[in-house]
Amino acid sequence: SDLQTAGGTVIEAFEQLPELEIDPTTQNISLRGGSNVRILVNGKPSPLNNTDLLDQIDADQVEKVEIITSPSAKYQADGATGIVNIILKDQVIKGLAGSVNIEGRTNPAYGVSGNVTGGFGKINVQARAGYRDTYSISKTSNDRILNANTTLQEIATRREFDGTVKNLNLKADWFINKKNDLSIGFSSTDNEHFILPVTTIKDINSGDITINELESYHLHETKVYNLNYRKRFAEGERRYVDFDITLNDNDNILPSEAIENGSTVLDNDLFYDNAILNVASDLYWTFEGGAKLEVGFLYTLKSIDNLEISAVSDGTNVLSYRYDENTYATYVIFNQKWDRLGVQIGLRSEYFISDGTVNNEVNAIEREFWNIFPSLHLSFKKSDKLNYSFGYNRRISRPSFYSLNPLTSINNPLFRRVGNPGLTPSFTDNIELGLRYNIDAISVNSSLYYRRSSDIINRLFEVQDQLTIMQFANGGDDHTIGVESTVSKDINSKISLSVTGTGYYKYANPQILDFFYEDQYNYQFRSKLSFSPSKKLSTDIQWNYFGSGRGLNTTSEAFNFVNIAMRYKVLNSKGTLSLRFSDVFRGNIYENQRKSNDVMENMRWLGQTRIAILSFNYRFSKGKVKKRNQTSKNYNESGALE
Repeated sequence: SDLQTAGGTVIEAFEQLPELEIDPTTQNISLRGGSNVRILVNGKPSPLNNTDLLDQIDADQVEKVEIITSPSAKYQADGATGIVNIILKDQVIKGLAGSVNIEGRTNPAYGVSGNVTGGFGKINVQARAGYRDTYSISKTSNDRILNANTTLQEIATRREFDGTVKNLNLKADWFINKKNDLSIGFSSTDNEHFILPVTTIKDINSGDITINELESYHLHETKVYNLNYRKRFAEGERRYVDFDITLNDNDNILPSEAIENGSTVLDNDLFYDNAILNVASDLYWTFEGGAKLEVGFLYTLKSIDNLEISAVSDGTNVLSYRYDENTYATYVIFNQKWDRLGVQIGLRSEYFISDGTVNNEVNAIEREFWNIFPSLHLSFKKSDKLNYSFGYNRRISRPSFYSLNPLTSINNPLFRRVGNPGLTPSFTDNIELGLRYNIDAISVNSSLYYRRSSDIINRLFEVQDQLTIMQFANGGDDHTIGVESTVSKDINSKISLSVTGTGYYKYANPQILDFFYEDQYNYQFRSKLSFSPSKKLSTDIQWNYFGSGRGLNTTSEAFNFVNIAMRYKVLNSKGTLSLRFSDVFRGNIYENQRKSNDVMENMRWLGQTRIAILSFNYRFSKGKVKKRNQTSKNYNESGALE
């Protein structure tokens, strides 16, 4: 419903959330100063990386986004800084209803989607189809000093992105009787795009100029199958058992060709198949007096099959990577609420085992862990206007496919990532204090948090023949303290204002030589002014300020930008026209400096951020449309799944 998300993708919607930090150059997501964020869709993980996953989901598919900074024991323990759960729309009605969405952009880009839902007796069916075409250009300039031989390079890159996303979602619910429900679902997404960065490299010492073209093609095909059964032992949702099985299958083709000064220097083909199977069940039981007990089990199988074939001037290299991991998890949560005090105690157990081969070397990646993860949450209602909360949990950061995989797609002629199959997990303890205060038309929501991580996974940089190699290694710990606060006020019946400020300080003690800053920080402010001059017209102005920041090897400059959006109801309020302008004054320009023992880089990124988006939505219905009781069937937030 946010005006600033109309006609956008989920990654654009995430940019509206003050708790999240989105790297404008890579679209990597951070939460509270940590990049180990668990992204879920309907409570389940995806085999895609976060950027590709979020870029292929339209914002109009989403019912809401849960940012869970202090997860309980029912959630899978992976994800040190927290969980972001995207809950897609799931309608249960009696009758027939649907909508059509059309959008166009000045980049240029366009998209169209439609959905229909029908409830017929005990059967409810849903279908959605969408198509989106996207084009964008970004420019990057980089002054690069190689410390070993004091080589100075001026680098300019122009990057074109041209892609399409096609998706289809089908779901059917069978309400067998008042105590038994069955649901089946299927979704298919084809995400196809071409990436063409052209990089000009000028050596200041010699005057030599190299022009590198890197033609890349990415095809991501994802299919998701789901079966859910719920058995209730009492009316409503007081006592039930839930069983859920989900298969998420993902195939990827990633060829690329590097052309240097008109000659092909590398022809690289990368293939990988990736699948996640989740089998879960949980029992939810409410006792007389209000006490609640949740017990659950989860089995997860993750399988990866990776092949890289590289043709270079001196021959052809063939590399292979196969990897399987199994997780067996159980949890128990007890929840009791009194008049003013609420207590939730949880304990989770996870047994994790994995094995893999690199270039047919058996057991090259062999890991086995058994861990316990406690959680404690307290809430205290001081009055109707004032509430306090406390949360503690222990989390784990298991090395991702990205950091383990020694094979990599190529998207930069001067930069490579090399995964480390020998990485071990990092553990994190989180403590959070919360405050909510409401008086008249003012609301305040604030939190103070502390996080300690041990055996952290660090990024190391070295230069090999003028190529920056990023690698990963365990070692050391860090401590983070931060604050988040949002103040909202309804000025009158037509105008409202909200202001959010976030910031953190981190002290890092990594056991590596290649870092520059122990003291790290980041802060930002956002404000939103909403004005509804009539029942048909709504407007929204948003100002975003990102302060200067510092990481382990980087510093970034401050920048700010303004977004404007408006929405007008038409066709007897069945249709809406939305128009929004992003980065009105062209202030979203990202600059940073990266240091390591071998290289220093000053980078400036200029993306196609000033865009106008026009979208139209029309809703239709036939017959008597009446929403059923959604609480009697809620598969999206099944606690055992994650």
